[in-house]
Amino acid sequence: MAAVINVNDTIDCHPITAYQIGVLVLCMVAAAIDGYDTQAIGYTAPAIGQAFNLPREVFGPVFSAGLVGAALGALSFGPLADRFGRKRFMVAAVVIFGIFSLLTATATTLPEFLAFRFCAGLGLGGAVPSFLALGGEFAPASKRGVFVAIAFAAFPFGGLIGALTSSYVIPHFGWQSVFYIGGSAPLLFAIILIVWLPEIAALPDRTQHSPRRSAQHADAYRAGRNSARRRTRRRA
Repeated sequence: MAAVINVNDTIDCHPITAYQIGVLVLCMVAAAIDGYDTQAIGYTAPAIGQAFNLPREVFGPVFSAGLVGAALGALSFGPLADRFGRKRFMVAAVVIFGIFSLLTATATTLPEFLAFRFCAGLGLGGAVPSFLALGGEFAPASKRGVFVAIAFAAFPFGGLIGALTSSYVIPHFGWQSVFYIGGSAPLLFAIILIVWLPEIAALPDRTQHSPRRSAQHADAYRAGRNSARRRTRRRA
């Protein structure tokens, strides 16, 4: 009979490693990019209205389309990520909002803005459950709330970066540049996620796993911890 590995004990009985911090940093970057793209339409709306002679009132549905898409994305991607694996759905969400942010830069009509922001919202909302869950997945119980809070704190920080960026790039390069940045960054970051983000088996309950899934989760943690130790020895 296979031994049952208690994942909580494996993580809780060891100090926080560089590997765990690395996973948290990846989640923070994902949250920051998400925050940037979520707020991007707000920064660019005045310039878009001026460019296409659109009254300010018509942007209400555009803002709403992104929020509706984000709600549907979070509600659909969250359960699917729990069932089939968080990494693949986090990468998919990042790619989706990256593509549709780039397409937003090409929009010239109100229906196009509505469609592109709705589809971008699906990815923006879909990424949130994954980066929050992964932010706490490898954290010890005593620090799990802190890890999740830090991961989510990067979301408004991304919005702040977007505000500062847009104040410079819109006058110099046009409103499209905000979406070119907001679309290119997540697509490049998706490659980093594919390479560096650990693949975690779908875990319906972190305290009651099958032996096989518990072993996969513990092996991923140990592999990262050992890799971090080897890097530390080489530097020494």
